[in-house]
Amino acid sequence: MTVDPIDVLVSYAHENGEVLQAIGLVERLRRSRTPTGGRARVWLDVQPGDIAPGTGFYREIAVAISRSAAIVPIYSSAYFASRDCEWELEKAFQARMQGTTRLVPLLIEEQAREKIPFYVDHLQYVLLNSRQDWFGLLLDRIGLLPASEGDTLRLEFLTQPPGSVVVNHTLSPIRVAVRSGDGIDGQEAEAVTIRVEVGRLNGTTTRPADGGVAEFTDLSVASPVRSTRLVATCEAFGAEASSQPFTVREAGPARTTSLRADTDVTRARGGTASFLGDTGALAVLLSDGAEIVDSGGATTATTRFEMEPRLIRRAGSTIALATWTGSVHVGGTERAFATWPLGDRGAFAVPGDLAIAGEHVYVGFWDGSVYRLTCGGDRPPELALIHEAGVQALAVVGARLYLCDLTGRLCVYAGEQVAWSRRLEPVIWLLKPYQRALVAVGDQMLYHLPLDGAPPFEEPLPLGRIAGVFGDTDVPVVVDVHGKGIRFDENLEFRQGFQSVAGALPSSADLRGRWCVLADRDGTHSLVEDSRVVLTHRGGTLAISPGGDRLAVEDEHGLRVVPPDELRNR
Repeated sequence: MTVDPIDVLVSYAHENGEVLQAIGLVERLRRSRTPTGGRARVWLDVQPGDIAPGTGFYREIAVAISRSAAIVPIYSSAYFASRDCEWELEKAFQARMQGTTRLVPLLIEEQAREKIPFYVDHLQYVLLNSRQDWFGLLLDRIGLLPASEGDTLRLEFLTQPPGSVVVNHTLSPIRVAVRSGDGIDGQEAEAVTIRVEVGRLNGTTTRPADGGVAEFTDLSVASPVRSTRLVATCEAFGAEASSQPFTVREAGPARTTSLRADTDVTRARGGTASFLGDTGALAVLLSDGAEIVDSGGATTATTRFEMEPRLIRRAGSTIALATWTGSVHVGGTERAFATWPLGDRGAFAVPGDLAIAGEHVYVGFWDGSVYRLTCGGDRPPELALIHEAGVQALAVVGARLYLCDLTGRLCVYAGEQVAWSRRLEPVIWLLKPYQRALVAVGDQMLYHLPLDGAPPFEEPLPLGRIAGVFGDTDVPVVVDVHGKGIRFDENLEFRQGFQSVAGALPSSADLRGRWCVLADRDGTHSLVEDSRVVLTHRGGTLAISPGGDRLAVEDEHGLRVVPPDELRNR
């Protein structure tokens, strides 16, 4: 809620927003000065932070009016046709009658004269463009002073990009200040936009100058450039500033900074690797099968499949894979692969999801059948239940099976009976069980569903159209089609946000939320550390261990396991 005093509040119909922008009213007011020399504090309901999230709209405006030294209603046909504007004008008039504020209307449409309400028609208004210095007249009546000639707002880079950066690597935070005179204008909150002089910039390119400083935390450059600059602009007051020049270079394969004697090396495989548990073992997915490789490089288990897997799930030392044709393959560091050809039952026997629970793997199909498989492979598959609306997401907690069907309804089964159900949304990407709650990831929302019956809650997903989700971690990764990603915990608190390239999909992540690996369509892998892309690898697989202390990287030496800080780009 607004608590600071306000020098001038602008009340307007949103249909007149373009007119206000064209005449630069708000920007010119904000550059003006109070009689004590400070910059004027201007309030309107579309500025960042003016209406607090979850706050009552009318209550917030009423508080702002009560704290305003002057109020400028923008008289127009649209203003007088708006019930909200009528309410604001009445509140402003009441404040004037109480002697707490000045009320100085600005008439921007001649035809609106006849619509001025009777209770304010005695107030003298300022007519837009009725005289050359209409703005000076407005300032005089609301008790403000014009900005001095040397008081022009300008931009300045507080932090500079390094002289050389790598393609798609996230830059260290870039801070751009709004300066007035010799210092930073701490009251400034206008939007600052940043671009690259040559090339294409990834990331969030427009930020508000909170306290006079706009901070850009997820910028990267998408292609190699011999020399370029960052350019910051603020349309509100027509300012522009450039950074120092820098070079953007191609990443190339990642290299180890040193070859340690205990570094594990196996033959080059050309597949995709992922860690299984904390033993250092790797599951390597090839074009026609999968292998388990121990920490010494020896192959301990293999399986072959007829086509690329549709689903891959990992939990501890176990990996489960299901192909489009319904074959399920389960293996691990302590067991050989077992295969169940469950797709022989019909055309709709396409696996919807896999869930690993201890010694069992559950697989749910689009036709609604859910099978329970024993990891050892000695027992035949058991039909756990049939849910006629199909299966798109699956989770197991204790003796209960959580199933989201193809209509978007979450059903909780105790045995073969539905204990309770709730509709979420049509597309659910992930059901993630925790000790006290189940978390669901939809196209639009994140859902927190307590297991003890406490009230559930949900949060909007701050991304565009979802491209991929990695859920084999305590802090899942969600990435949209533009390469923007987030990580969140059991309580839906965002632990990490990052910007990668469009089309990248999450392929690996640590358990705690510091590291994750993204795979691009061209075979490139990127390593994200604490919201920044710090490594790009074009030579083959790249994967992070669950503990975040080891990377598996493939180069001409083979498949190497090294600490993350021993890898760098050329």
